[in-house]
Amino acid sequence: MADTQPASDSNPNRGNRNRGRGRGGGGGAGAGAGAGGGGGGGNSGTRSKGRGGRGRGGGNVGAASQPHASSAPLSAQTKPDNKVLTRTAAEDDDTASSDGEVCFICAEPIKFHSIAPCNHKTCHICGLRMRALYKTKDCPHCRTPSPFVVFTEDANKRYEDYTDADITSFDSNIGIRYTNEEIVGDTVVLLRYNCPADDCVFAGLGWPDLHRHVRSTHHMKMCDLCTRNKKVFTHEHELFADKELEKHMRHGDDRPGAIDQTGFRGHPLCGFCGSRFYDDDKLFDHCREKHERCFICDRRDSRHPHYFVNYNALEKHFDKDHFPCLDKECLEKKFVVFESEMDLKAHQLAEHANSLSKD
Repeated sequence: MADTQPASDSNPNRGNRNRGRGRGGGGGAGAGAGAGGGGGGGNSGTRSKGRGGRGRGGGNVGAASQPHASSAPLSAQTKPDNKVLTRTAAEDDDTASSDGEVCFICAEPIKFHSIAPCNHKTCHICGLRMRALYKTKDCPHCRTPSPFVVFTEDANKRYEDYTDADITSFDSNIGIRYTNEEIVGDTVVLLRYNCPADDCVFAGLGWPDLHRHVRSTHHMKMCDLCTRNKKVFTHEHELFADKELEKHMRHGDDRPGAIDQTGFRGHPLCGFCGSRFYDDDKLFDHCREKHERCFICDRRDSRHPHYFVNYNALEKHFDKDHFPCLDKECLEKKFVVFESEMDLKAHQLAEHANSLSKD
């Protein structure tokens, strides 16, 4: 009986083109790519420039952590520059020294700091990514639980030195305290359902609204698997023409030697259902839930899981290649099957001695 297995490498967290700061690259310590965005409907109607990338989207600080459309008219929103910047290592060093401290996750100069109770710091974008997208409130450096962090422009002040008088706003859902409203606005802008297209200021009411906009206005599509699973802000998702989307699903961006190579090789396919899944983990979850697995074959070759479309197919495999117990009670229990005839005989003597003596 044929079995199926996922592609050897299908990590869609690496499948975005690098479009400036945060375009699916995200950086280390778990702050890479992913799906969706947190935060509620915002109180800021402008889009800010997020250090060379698209700092867009927004949430109502202190409200539920799900993105919503801007309450301001679209004409009031501005879109940041999204050009890909190519720099040498020397230029990176010059930028780091001139702009001050660099975030240890994304290696970008820090505009606003995210300070945890342990006093480890990241940029506010990585801090927001960890909390709103990855749903973790642990310090990315030392893993200390951090119910709240402070978003501030002060690089020197310690977490314990902040008082209630220093805090202008807070979001209890994702655990962020803000020291000025500029940081609030910059954070709010990152969390809306913003269109990923260059020079487009549309912010949708939700994923269906954004998908409709992308199809009708730009005649493009978004990968549904990526939008539901990938840990990136909404505007960081990729847009595809029909053929590009098919290539993305089947092959990813596997172009050895290409400058924008990420190693993403497409979304793995279930050979039984014909459905694709976000990554190997999602495919394995599906196969465990919907299909059957031969534990004897897995024991012989643990590197390649052996799945069958249903138990009837697996039972035929047992009959052909292994040694199932044909006792009625064992057949009803299912999976009473052995690797060798000797093991089967031992089972029959232990469990069915009476019926053997009658025979």
